Amino acid sequence: MRKLFGVVVIIAIAIGCYQWLEQNADIDWKQQVTTTIQATVDETALLIKDGLKVDSSSSSSNEGEEKLSSNDSERVVEYIADELAKGRTEIAITIRGNGDDIQKQFANWLQQAMDVDDYVKYTMESYSYTMSSGLLRSEVTIKVVYRESREMSAEVTSYVNQVIDVLELDQHSKFEQVKLIHDWIVTHVQYDQSLTKYTAYEAITEGTTVCQGYALLGYRFFSEAGFEVRIVEGSVNTGEHAWNLVKIDGQWYQIDLTWDDPIGQAEDAVSYKYYLISDTQLAQDHVWEDNYPIATMSYQQLLNEQLATADPSSEAYTAIQQSREELGYHMEDSSNTIENYEQLKTMVKSAVGKGETELQFRYTDGDQLVDDTNKAFKSLNKSLSYRISYQEWSKAGDLLVTITIEYK
Repeated sequence: MRKLFGVVVIIAIAIGCYQWLEQNADIDWKQQVTTTIQATVDETALLIKDGLKVDSSSSSSNEGEEKLSSNDSERVVEYIADELAKGRTEIAITIRGNGDDIQKQFANWLQQAMDVDDYVKYTMESYSYTMSSGLLRSEVTIKVVYRESREMSAEVTSYVNQVIDVLELDQHSKFEQVKLIHDWIVTHVQYDQSLTKYTAYEAITEGTTVCQGYALLGYRFFSEAGFEVRIVEGSVNTGEHAWNLVKIDGQWYQIDLTWDDPIGQAEDAVSYKYYLISDTQLAQDHVWEDNYPIATMSYQQLLNEQLATADPSSEAYTAIQQSREELGYHMEDSSNTIENYEQLKTMVKSAVGKGETELQFRYTDGDQLVDDTNKAFKSLNKSLSYRISYQEWSKAGDLLVTITIEYK
């Protein structure tokens, strides 16, 4: 998604988020292009040390110094990635090779280095580099500004591992571990509506952050728990957005922690609408480039397939059903689905006749819910009151509905 131009590039990284309501922020990409060509020829060894540019006048090198060449691009990428992981704010590199070739390739090398560790990449606020090239060598200085220092990142890691111990993740299955992590983050972090907090550090110390911080915290939790995980950068209908991909038992799943933390509801409210879903499901309202692992199926699909082959009298069947109910997947079963007014009227009449105080179901004709409910209760000619609450279940227009009944 980022594009680097020329030899000197300045880029500010700041991912904004949209979540359920009209939060809106965008990435401020600042780019500047300058070229400095130094018409010199120097065939001496080109060396690099931590944070220092070394211009040797002889072919010898000091102990511990690294010789970098454009012919060994993997080493160049590895070195930059290592320096970024150490939180270096300035990285000076001298590279032996054709200056024109290095100028053409360096932006790609730098991008590869940033892609080595998603956590480091998305704690960077901005970076820039300048390059001075001769015929046989190039000197590059990279400057980086971080939103989260390495000390802060270490504190996040320590905190996350303490929570993992408290949650006793090692006592649970892989899918149960992911749910525990998902639920902990959603119930302990609130969306930063000021759109000023971007880090996992702010999430654990202040309890608030935007999507970038949710994704960073999710990345750290899942990785420390032993999962392969990615941070996905994309967009929604109001701007840039970030979320996670997590790999469980060989299968990748999309998971958007930010959008599973609904604004305007209780702090402990948890949604599973964007929990372990497929690319196809997420693509209904998320857009991203195709350079990420593919999530071909959802956890709901997996559970449904397991349920279809399990013995109804077995413990495995009961466990699968319990998982489906915990995540709300059972609301798509025909027994929990109401499609029209006549079915709604029959259900309401039966519930009132039994003195039930709460009804929960999925209503497929969402636009008519309120009118149909009022009509159904009015047809009973009973002295009672009721309250309707609902939330969108899918883009098809069906709603997850709860009706609370009070008898007089």
